[in-house]
Amino acid sequence: MNALKFPNIEAERVRAGMSQDELIQALGYKERKSYYNWLANGNIPTSALIRMSEIFACSVDYLLGLKNESEARKEMKSLREHRLKANLTQAQIAEQLGVQPSTVIRITGNT
Repeated sequence: MNALKFPNIEAERVRAGMSQDELIQALGYKERKSYYNWLANGNIPTSALIRMSEIFACSVDYLLGLKNESEARKEMKSLREHRLKANLTQAQIAEQLGVQPSTVIRITGNT
């Protein structure tokens, strides 16, 4: 495989203990070739990026290498603090963002 344009995606897949086939299946694709092409060429569908950020509980910016992990984690902590300050439930945040409540729980913590 050529050098990866987005090594954070592969790092998060490994960190999550998922095989490439498992990730491809979780993203709704069937061919591993799609995954290789995304990482090598950078043509990743937006829907796949969003789903990977949900699976790995990190930001799309981090997956694309636009922010480092500590910056991304700080932002997630900040999101949790804002949610609590605004007195919103995780379900309300999930509904507003159009994601599953479990995604918000993974990102902001189980509080």
